[in-house]
Amino acid sequence: MRKVSLVFIFMCFSSIALAQKSFEECGKLWKMTSEMAKCQMEANETKVQVISEIIKTIESTFKEQSQINAVLSTQKYWEDYVEHECKSRMIPGASGSSNAAYYHDCRHRKLENRIKELKHYHDCNDNGCPERIVHKKS
Repeated sequence: MRKVSLVFIFMCFSSIALAQKSFEECGKLWKMTSEMAKCQMEANETKVQVISEIIKTIESTFKEQSQINAVLSTQKYWEDYVEHECKSRMIPGASGSSNAAYYHDCRHRKLENRIKELKHYHDCNDNGCPERIVHKKS
């Protein structure tokens, strides 16, 4: 279990580091906003995959189905919130490319925070944490 967790954590941080670098590099394309927005979208998709992997790990390690269901339904509500929140940040009358850049920047910040929240919940080890399934060592 410990080896699996360490590998998982390494993969998450590696993916986050790659996505962070990619998103930061997108800013260099500011003269071509459509290219910048495309780059930002691709960088954000990496973060979406990291979130998906964290949730899969939570599903496979938490004992209580009700806790798993709570994480899954909360994630759906969170995704809806981010979509509405980031669309509301778009500027009426601005070009599609400019608005896409605002939208993806908003998503970038929300995705980074969500990864931190889910990792904190997954790594929780105090008395209020969900009980985990203990896998036997082979």
